[in-house]
Amino acid sequence: MKKVFSFYDKLSKREQRTVYKLYSETSTQVDSIHNFATPLLIPTSVKICLKLGLKFSYSQKPNFNQIYRCANEGIRKISWQVFYFNKNENGMTETERIIHNIKKVICPSHYKCPLEPFLFSRQFANNFTLKMRNVTQKHSKIHEFLLNDLKEFVTKHDLIIRQSDKNAGICVMRRTDYNTEVFRQLQDEQTYRPSVFSEYSLKMNDFSDKVRYLNNWLFQSLKIKRILPLSYSPAKFYILPKIHKSFDKFPVGRPISSTIKCINKGISMLLDKILQPLSLFVPDLLIDSPHLLLLLQHIKLDPGKKYILITADINSMYLELPINVCKQNCLKFFRSYSKLTKLPFPITEEQFKTLLDLSLDYSFLEYQNDLYFQHRGIQMGNSASVSVANITAAVELENMKSELLVFKGRFIDDIILILEISSIEVPISEWLNTFFRIGF
Repeated sequence: MKKVFSFYDKLSKREQRTVYKLYSETSTQVDSIHNFATPLLIPTSVKICLKLGLKFSYSQKPNFNQIYRCANEGIRKISWQVFYFNKNENGMTETERIIHNIKKVICPSHYKCPLEPFLFSRQFANNFTLKMRNVTQKHSKIHEFLLNDLKEFVTKHDLIIRQSDKNAGICVMRRTDYNTEVFRQLQDEQTYRPSVFSEYSLKMNDFSDKVRYLNNWLFQSLKIKRILPLSYSPAKFYILPKIHKSFDKFPVGRPISSTIKCINKGISMLLDKILQPLSLFVPDLLIDSPHLLLLLQHIKLDPGKKYILITADINSMYLELPINVCKQNCLKFFRSYSKLTKLPFPITEEQFKTLLDLSLDYSFLEYQNDLYFQHRGIQMGNSASVSVANITAAVELENMKSELLVFKGRFIDDIILILEISSIEVPISEWLNTFFRIGF
């Protein structure tokens, strides 16, 4: 085993059996680790740790701070469940429930349930953690050695480890290569522009003023002022390498903006509550692969005719969607279908338009203490981005109609078509260029 792992401490027989079992199980798995730091070789111990998944690795000593946080989280969830049960018995409205749920996500540590002091004592989490500490046997775990090798390897070679796009494996990259791809995207002036924190502060004050003003006359029933976070920051920018696409040395990254701490996080969640039921009216929308297979089973093709299966992908869909087009199409959908479905709470067209403005017009992001503003497209990471993209693409693609079209399905930016081509006289590529012409 010493030839495989760089363990210098003497292991007990139990630990040796654990190491060997772990090695046997992971060494037979398909290699899902993509090394972009060549010619650097990844040690076997690091590969095994990455194959296990960092989410399931733990250190030698139990993390009682984490146990304490989990105990508090359990207290919080149980208290809110009892609170909602009592409120429902007394007639809690759907709007109140939505506001409560959003507030819990945005400020979990500040927004405590009023029933918590009555259900649990102040020392409950401390006593629970202390009891766990007393009954826990501090046996050494093999994961400690794996994590130590991993940390040493990453630090020594200045690496970044990220999940790849489409969950296609784990990517090991040099930090310089990763940063080169990040800044290549952020330097695209058609999508991003550099900003400063003084501008960011000014825009955030403008946002807060608008919410306070609208809260007094437009959103009195929703009370949107309650879903503003007590502290906020720009979205955190990172990329997921697209290893499923062709590349030379380093793959193109999918840009992600983590908006968890953004000031309009709650507004976007509230907007998505409206857009989700409206998205049910999006034509030809595919839910997942089983849904596609189910639809294909009901297609009957004529053996005497020729057909072609076409797959298309809207390139960089989130970045290519103009914000004004997104707003117009979502408003069009709202006018057409808001009265045909049950929305979670009553809302007017003017209120809906205001939510769109507050959600899509403040797209600041940060990377390595540098601030940028995304002035084109919608942020991939915004709570309402999937619904906005689905509705916008549905409106833009509604003109894709033809008598030769046997089947059409779309999953966000992936389009699947079955076309009867027996009567097409022009080259199929020319016909498709006309068919896919859209107005972005």
